[in-house]
Amino acid sequence: MPAPSPAPSPVPSPAREALAGLARLAPALREASGGNLLECFEAVPDPRDRRGTRHPLAAVLALCTAALLSGNTLLEDVTAWVAHAPQRVLAACRARRAPSGARVAPCPDTVTRVLGRLGAQGLA
Repeated sequence: MPAPSPAPSPVPSPAREALAGLARLAPALREASGGNLLECFEAVPDPRDRRGTRHPLAAVLALCTAALLSGNTLLEDVTAWVAHAPQRVLAACRARRAPSGARVAPCPDTVTRVLGRLGAQGLA
């Protein structure tokens, strides 16, 4: 008999709220920025400690916005989309590079933690 699947870990409410805030702001940000969301997101203060930070905040937010604009509105769907984003999207969002030169997407836990730390107020 196969082992039961582990229960999914609960997603923190602040991460869901931040994603909902980003979803509400995405179209206006796109319009106001003239299409350059990275510049807008680079102005958002990063709430994380710089030590151990692998993915730039602007890249994480840009990838989440791309996922939202692609029709993914649930946090689980956004994190999955980001984790499997094509190289061209990762490059456009300035995702970090691996030693091989390939772009690396943040893992779902990283996206959830970043959104949770940032919170909806951080995106206001």
